[in-house]
Amino acid sequence: KVRGFYTPLTPVEESEKENVAYSKLLKVIPNPARDVVIFKINPTNLRCNYLKVYDINGRLVSKVEIRNGTNIVKWNPRAEALADGVYFVTLEKDDGVITQKFVLTR
Repeated sequence: KVRGFYTPLTPVEESEKENVAYSKLLKVIPNPARDVVIFKINPTNLRCNYLKVYDINGRLVSKVEIRNGTNIVKWNPRAEALADGVYFVTLEKDDGVITQKFVLTR
């Protein structure tokens, strides 16, 4: 079961109620972001111990480690020399994949 976006380029229609529920599972703060991105996650039922970050073209640009039991993950996209633009982060859970969009700016 896929939630959010099926692929980074193809939005899936959702109800407002579902969007609120998904944002409790994965939230990007601040958005737009500059030097530090904070991912707030619900760490229960995770399928893997990392978040995947994709660029607007759907290329995997980073895997961000999730430490056991944590619900806040800090990440510096500038350490990976990512350009300004639109990115997508995915969180794999036992019951599906949650995707959120965020923007990097200077």
